[in-house]
Amino acid sequence: MNYKINILTKALLFIYALLVAMGCSRKQAQVTPPPPEVLVTTVTPQDMPVVREAITTLEGFVTANIDFEVQGYLIASSDSAAVLFGRT
Repeated sequence: MNYKINILTKALLFIYALLVAMGCSRKQAQVTPPPPEVLVTTVTPQDMPVVREAITTLEGFVTANIDFEVQGYLIASSDSAAVLFGRT
């Protein structure tokens, strides 16, 4: 039994030494890639239209029916004038 432990210990030490030796080896210098090609152009000032897009609803959240109580046409009015029933 002592013989088997001795072989096992030697095998584990050999594997450990092998891993340490692999970890300590010098790595080759990494080659940096060439810089990427970039297209360059000159900027010319010019007017651009302003475009805005928005989301909207065509129906309100609360829909109310408006019924007319006076028949006829409104010909002239001022902001403070009251509309009287039956007058044309």
